[in-house]
Amino acid sequence: ISEKNYLIFGADIKHGDTKYQDIYFTSFDEVYYNGNYNFFALFVQDEHDLSRKFKLVSGLRFDYANFYGGDFTVKNPSAATAYPRDIYNPYQSQAWNALSFKLALNYKQNEILRHYVSIASGFNPPKLDDLCRSGKISKGIKVANPELTPEKLYNIEMGTFITVDKLSIEPAVYYSRGIDFHYLVSLGEDIDLGGEVLPLLQKQNISDVEIIGAEINVKYEILKNLRLSTNYSYNYTTIIKYNTTEGIDLTGKYAVEVPPHQFYAGLFYQFKNINTSLSYRYTDEQWIDDENTIKVDGYSIFDFKVSYNFKKYFQLYADVQNIFDVEFVDRKGYPSPGRYVLFGLKINYNK
Repeated sequence: ISEKNYLIFGADIKHGDTKYQDIYFTSFDEVYYNGNYNFFALFVQDEHDLSRKFKLVSGLRFDYANFYGGDFTVKNPSAATAYPRDIYNPYQSQAWNALSFKLALNYKQNEILRHYVSIASGFNPPKLDDLCRSGKISKGIKVANPELTPEKLYNIEMGTFITVDKLSIEPAVYYSRGIDFHYLVSLGEDIDLGGEVLPLLQKQNISDVEIIGAEINVKYEILKNLRLSTNYSYNYTTIIKYNTTEGIDLTGKYAVEVPPHQFYAGLFYQFKNINTSLSYRYTDEQWIDDENTIKVDGYSIFDFKVSYNFKKYFQLYADVQNIFDVEFVDRKGYPSPGRYVLFGLKINYNK
């Protein structure tokens, strides 16, 4: 618009559909899941330099999404699927819309220090898979929820950028509230699949979730070709209000698969066409069930990667994950695969 005012605007259009089917080769059972999804958004953002030190960023976004043509069909059921009869269950069409906003103020104190504060809202419609597909997942049997509605998020964040020569430090703190938050919960029932007993689970809107977090990124250029990158994050996510008539009340419980503390540090070295990296990752202990009765321990692992670029377009690489073969249980409750080595060739046509 002017030298001090920069406007961004645009649109986002998506379509998705699923035609998922389970066909059993040892029986006549046929199970079908169908659904269609349209998504449309308009957005505008204005960046206005109020002065040499202050910049105001404001934005609006309108979202529209609709789910239609969904159904669940079972043909020729037998003991393989345990359905009592043929089933055709059409899902009711749904449509949602929302207006989201963003407002941020940036302050450039000097060439070393920059600060910001922002407040924003977000809108996330349900995934097509959660709306219309049932089936086995790592934790049990997930049941479709065609009545799932969008979740909304409100976020306040404050942060600082510190730049001193070859060192940059970026601390930030934030507070978020999730309304009608999407969460995979137990329905309080189990199903026996030929000796394997699995819980029934469903993605639901659980009303109100509180997220308190902080993080800090540090980057330092040690030498011309050697740099260090580190990150620490803290996340405390709890269910403030649980709004459901099924299962156990989860009010006050900590969110599953959310480790409170995570840390990463990586060393990156480049010499001519050779790139190497050595990284360390720490993941804190975390709950893996929604009732907070099962917790997996934290773990630390090292990774190493080396790559070689040649003939302009090609890259050979070797990637060693979990160098010291550490044994741990992941957030899905599965044991780690141990040391994992990948070899590969990449071709980049964009150069």
